[in-house]
Amino acid sequence: MKELLSDMKFFTSAPVWTSTPGSYVNTNNASNLNISGNNSIRSTLDLGGNTDSYFATGAGIDNNSTTDISSNFSSFLPMFIISEDSLLPDPLPKPIVIIFMILYVVIICVAVIGNGVVIIMIGLAKRIRSVTDIYILSLAVSDLMIATLNMPFQLYFIVANEWKAGEFLCKFTNYIQGVTVVASILTLLVIAFDRYWVICSTKLTQKLHSRKKAIISLAFVWVISLCVVCPHLIFQRLDLRIKLEFNGLPIVTDFGYVCAEFYPNPSDSKIYTLIVYVFLYLLPVVIMTYTYGRIAHRLWIHQPIGDILENPCHHQRNMTQRKRIIKMLIAVVLAFMLLWLPFFTFSLYREFTKVDSSFRIKMATLKLIGYSNCCVNPIIYTFLNRNFQIEFKRLFCRNRKVHVDSGLTMRKTRY
Repeated sequence: MKELLSDMKFFTSAPVWTSTPGSYVNTNNASNLNISGNNSIRSTLDLGGNTDSYFATGAGIDNNSTTDISSNFSSFLPMFIISEDSLLPDPLPKPIVIIFMILYVVIICVAVIGNGVVIIMIGLAKRIRSVTDIYILSLAVSDLMIATLNMPFQLYFIVANEWKAGEFLCKFTNYIQGVTVVASILTLLVIAFDRYWVICSTKLTQKLHSRKKAIISLAFVWVISLCVVCPHLIFQRLDLRIKLEFNGLPIVTDFGYVCAEFYPNPSDSKIYTLIVYVFLYLLPVVIMTYTYGRIAHRLWIHQPIGDILENPCHHQRNMTQRKRIIKMLIAVVLAFMLLWLPFFTFSLYREFTKVDSSFRIKMATLKLIGYSNCCVNPIIYTFLNRNFQIEFKRLFCRNRKVHVDSGLTMRKTRY
């Protein structure tokens, strides 16, 4: 930063004013304004070389030379354009920042504690380590990663209003966010297929429904997730922006960084966002809606008469357990769909529509709603999974006598 500031100097007394479409900086009093050919600065403050109308055209500044415009201001107009994209975003109002801080801290704490407990329970309790529980373990890991490796840095950006964590974390945190979200929705999709095979296509159950197959499936899910969001590592970078303060008129005071995506071609960003929305959100949601619709029809509406007559008592107990699991999984899927839908949809909307500065608050709010999904899942497991309730009491309430009804006794099951 010091090197950049040494290349470009402003008197803070130099008046600056904003206008549409850009911001205009009055240079009448800036007798010491020196601008070098530094690429970072030139991308931030792009000056033209036309002496008749000194506006941003990109011409007239050599990469290897220093342009001194202080010696002959009479040849230039008394101002130059600063693009709106070259300014740091306006800081959010303090009350809104405080609200975001409270909500972020609550979500992070609940997600870390809740998903940590789920991971410990599945890791220690072999009695609940079924095929479905292996998938739930993957969801818990995803939620824990986004709560610890992404959310704290997003909160810091909201509070500081600029990115100070360096380029590595700029790339890494956004990459982790993409990986965990994609891994979650693909895991939910695999669970939907697994439940469909178990309940609606029993011929495939013995071939595909096993712990080994579940682990292999999850390995593919995580490899795909790591690869699909690689553009975040390539095109996510720091961008130097101008910091303004308003004291009657806007004053250039400093520089700061934002962490953003920069694609070689603007259309590439649109195509990538559209592909992610269609194939990694919309299509999985449609498939899961169909599979769980078929499963619900099979469990609650059209039960095979042969299964009922073969062993009525066993069938009833089996169906009760399956219904309980399906209710829990449908709740997990609905939570993911509804909480991430606004963010995915408005991210796509932003790519194809010009948005104003107020959109930042909207997107931050929608992202926070999506983040809340990582603390919702443990709550769903607690209230809708009886095995989790029993095992939680066994592991964490050792001094209390746990009464287990004979019809709800823990069973080693592959469901």
